[in-house]
Amino acid sequence: MNGVIASENYEEDNYAEKNTARSKSSGAASDPIISSSSPQLHISPPVSPTRVTHHLSAQVPALSYSSSDDEDFYDADEYLLYEESSQWDSARDSPVPEIDTQNIEVKSPDAVTATKMYDEDEDDEELDCGKHGSVITHLLSQVRIGMDLTKVVLPTFILERRSLLEMFADFFAHPDIFSSIPDLEDPKDRIVQVTKWFLSAFHAGKKGSVAKKPYNPIIGETFQCFYDMTEPGTEYKEPKPEDIVTDGPVPWATKNQVGFLAEQVSHHPPISAFYAENYNKGVSVNAYIWTKSKFLGLSIGVEMIGQAVLSDLKHDEEYLLTFPNGYGRSILTVPWFEMGGKCSISCAKTGFASTVVFHTKPFYGGSRHRITSEVSHVSDRKPFLTITGEWNGVMTSKWANGNSETFIDTLTIKTHKKRVKPVDQQDEFESRRLWKDVTYNLKMKNMDSATAAKHKLEERQRSERKEREATGTKWITNNFYEEGDSFIYKRPLQKRLEEKLEQIQRDRELQLQQQQQEETQAATTAAATTQQPQIRSQTPPQVQILPPQIHPPTQPNVPSQPTIAAEIPQSVPATVTAEDTTTPIPDSAQDQINDLLG
Repeated sequence: MNGVIASENYEEDNYAEKNTARSKSSGAASDPIISSSSPQLHISPPVSPTRVTHHLSAQVPALSYSSSDDEDFYDADEYLLYEESSQWDSARDSPVPEIDTQNIEVKSPDAVTATKMYDEDEDDEELDCGKHGSVITHLLSQVRIGMDLTKVVLPTFILERRSLLEMFADFFAHPDIFSSIPDLEDPKDRIVQVTKWFLSAFHAGKKGSVAKKPYNPIIGETFQCFYDMTEPGTEYKEPKPEDIVTDGPVPWATKNQVGFLAEQVSHHPPISAFYAENYNKGVSVNAYIWTKSKFLGLSIGVEMIGQAVLSDLKHDEEYLLTFPNGYGRSILTVPWFEMGGKCSISCAKTGFASTVVFHTKPFYGGSRHRITSEVSHVSDRKPFLTITGEWNGVMTSKWANGNSETFIDTLTIKTHKKRVKPVDQQDEFESRRLWKDVTYNLKMKNMDSATAAKHKLEERQRSERKEREATGTKWITNNFYEEGDSFIYKRPLQKRLEEKLEQIQRDRELQLQQQQQEETQAATTAAATTQQPQIRSQTPPQVQILPPQIHPPTQPNVPSQPTIAAEIPQSVPATVTAEDTTTPIPDSAQDQINDLLG
């Protein structure tokens, strides 16, 4: 798959034993993706999803999601966890009682509480799975090493109080770094800035060390927000109407803000797509991610299959980016989260590229959350910049000339707050409104009610799917369209600017036609005005009756008829050009686009 991390082959039977033995002898990482004995990862040549169709299906790992529509994909639920209890002799032998979600009262927050509970920062509550030993034991009895977790139901208490779509929005928690990419004139500086934005994009999504699972979005679910470019903590001022980008991904965001829109475009397999842009800067990102989870023994691995394309319209450049994998470790005690895998950032036009490796912690020794990155040009034998550190800590850059400096310090850098509509003003399928009952009951630590609320959502989704199957109706995405195996935003900034240029050109042509008609009419009127006095001069004068004279009367002296020429007065130009009446048109389409940007 173009630009996507090649999948590794999981060895199911003796994976844990082999990994343990290997770690004791060599200190290899516990992550099978980047361990020394695993197949080496490679990155295929990047190709923009806006131009070429991908072949995702050819690279799907052997143990994959079933894409059959007659199978359901479950998120974390309590009520299903105890349905398949055939392994127990009776319900009385089951480690936990069954939960009847039909008879559980689901408490719903009022409008103010629903909005306020999302505005509060997610607290890093301690999650000790050891306190839920019977549930975890039952869960482990359903899985095996390397098993796909599509059909495995996870307990509700591990849920994070937000949707996966909202978590993707945290990629833009530093909109200033993202928006400054086109400001740099040197392509070498731009690839460094793209790398800086990429490395700063992950820490905001994980505010604590405890690994929790966001909600699996239901098909058709959306999330909208925007980031203001003002300093974090400053008072937000309402924008002027003329500054709002009404045709953008967030119709209430302004030209100088970063608008974000995400949609769950597929349920089998689960694929999320998102788009973000800063209108004035002419920079945008289109991405799709297929999350695929596997059981690895004492941890859970989540492959982030997909890619993103960052477009810099000012310089007509595209950067292709891939994503790291995620891991939930120590699932029997206090789970924690880390990332692992090799990612790439590349620009085909300039030849500059970056590689970023997220290192997982070895079994013995070593530290967590380490990254190493190299930035180079296709013609370079060695990278001109190397970056080391922790993706949720301090990262240091070292240049080829030996100079070193702090590249990013995520411990001190302030994140911008995402701005979202109040819950009661959101559409029915927007994430926060859709999950508000689940979120509220999780926050109130009422797990039964949270499970029942979640059950209600998923039952509605199953019912709608069966109805579509019965009527032969295909699900149609709202904001993205499928191109091959990619999902592209229907109204990207470049397309809208091109449409605006076409409209400007049509307006200019219409204005020119109107001008020519006015000039023609003015010329005709001027000619008629010039001709009128000459015609009156040919009228015979009135004859007065005089007394008889001795000499005979003479004929009146009538001037000869002049030749009337339909000439345009010199005050009106004979030839009307676009330059005479309109703003000059730039030489190239790229210049025209740059003129439209702020």
